[in-house]
Amino acid sequence: MRLAVALVAAPLILALVLTGAAFLVAGMSEPTREGVMTVTADASVAMLTLCYGFTFTFGLAGIIGLWFLDQSGALVWAIAGALIGALGGIVFGTFFMDGVERALLMSFGLGGWALFILIRWVAGIRAGSGDAGD
Repeated sequence: MRLAVALVAAPLILALVLTGAAFLVAGMSEPTREGVMTVTADASVAMLTLCYGFTFTFGLAGIIGLWFLDQSGALVWAIAGALIGALGGIVFGTFFMDGVERALLMSFGLGGWALFILIRWVAGIRAGSGDAGD
C-alpha cells in the first residue's frame, strides 16, 4: 500500500518542485506577470505529464526489477533511478525531439534519480527490509 501511495505522491512532489523552479526562472526572465504565469502553467503541465509518464512506464519497470532482485539500499535505488532516467531520456529524445543531447540525458538522469529516491522515501523502504509493498 505504501508503494502505491509513493507512486502517486513522489511524481507530484517532484513536479511541484520543478514547477516552482520554472516559476523562479520565469520571474527573472519574463517582463510581464502574464508571461510568468504562462511559462509556469506550461511548465506545470509538462512536468506533471513527464513525471507521471516516466513513473508508470520506465520507473515502474525499474522498481519491479529492484523488487524482484530484492534490492532496497539507497545507493542501488539512486543508481537505478539515474540509469533508468537516462534510458527514458534516450527514448524521449529519439521519439519526441530532434535527437538526444547531453543536457537531455543529464536532466532525465537527475529526474530519475530524484524520483526513485522520493519513491523509496515515501514508501518507507529501508535497506534490508524487503517490504516495499506493505
